[in-house]
Amino acid sequence: MKKLLLLLLLSLSLFAVQKPAQKVVLQLSWLHQFQFAGYYVAKEFGLYKEAGIDIEINEFNHGVDISSIIEKKEADFTIGRSSLLIDKANGKDVVALGAIFQNSPLMLMTRDDTGMNTVADLKGKKIMLTDDAKGTASIMAMLFANGLSKKDIQVIPHSFNLDDLIDKNTDAMGCYISNEPIQMADKGIGYKIFNPKDYGFHFYSDIVFTSSKFIKNNPKLTKKFL
Repeated sequence: MKKLLLLLLLSLSLFAVQKPAQKVVLQLSWLHQFQFAGYYVAKEFGLYKEAGIDIEINEFNHGVDISSIIEKKEADFTIGRSSLLIDKANGKDVVALGAIFQNSPLMLMTRDDTGMNTVADLKGKKIMLTDDAKGTASIMAMLFANGLSKKDIQVIPHSFNLDDLIDKNTDAMGCYISNEPIQMADKGIGYKIFNPKDYGFHFYSDIVFTSSKFIKNNPKLTKKFL
């Protein structure tokens, strides 16, 4: 009888209905590319599925305010920059969960034939930056330390197209140390980079964050996702 009961329980467990995976939306801070490899690999190898998570990964679009996406509940988790400190100081409900990059890969790049050899030479120049990068602490700190303020530069919308730097439609472009320099080298075009790290400014980047409200309402899901 005991054996029969045990077999029955085992059979029921095998056919038990699994709980449906919880839908989670992750908003990226840039276009789909290698910097987010960890998320893609985790999805491809079923790690989210094992945790009971059905993940949707959205790339960045022009005009998107990363912090507001969380505020409007258009995403559950978002990847941000050090500018989150400013959002937090301004009263936005943002909670950092972890930093993927210990040093920000964000820097400014110019062509090497433009005569811009120092950060100070960027005065009055056009710089392509995304909306969230405009307030990035590392870039701003580097500019301020070299005698420049936001008024001293012309920030123009980022086109995500390296050809705009190559064709001199912009004087400088916000780029990642791991991406655009390699592309420039492949094209045989000389470039110069202004990396905040080289000026003593070290900031975390690709910071995974959400809101305190989401954490309070979904503590287990937040922990599983992280």
